[in-house]
Amino acid sequence: YKEVEELVAQYDATVEMLLNDNFQLLYENEFGRFEIHQPAGSGTWFEYRMTVNVDAPLPQCLSTVQELELMSMAQPMFGEPMRIGPESGWLSTQMTRFKVLLFKIELVFETLRV
Repeated sequence: YKEVEELVAQYDATVEMLLNDNFQLLYENEFGRFEIHQPAGSGTWFEYRMTVNVDAPLPQCLSTVQELELMSMAQPMFGEPMRIGPESGWLSTQMTRFKVLLFKIELVFETLRV
């Protein structure tokens, strides 16, 4: 029950972020948009939301999340992905790193099939 409760809390936090109207649009073109939210007094952290328009069927877009060897081929700016956390047929967690200007970014993808 505790695992389900943690996953629901994670989902609720994600929904709250996606519905947050306090993001400021930094960049937008036909390929997507980039928005940022840094609350006053937050110091060194911020949230960002990136939307990308991909001209491909959904299975092709999601294949790199499950087939890690395809990730760096499809998105060369990413480092070699690593599987982290528990793995099962229902749950998968991966992490990859890349650099943008002065930032080193770690992305964590968690996929839960329900």
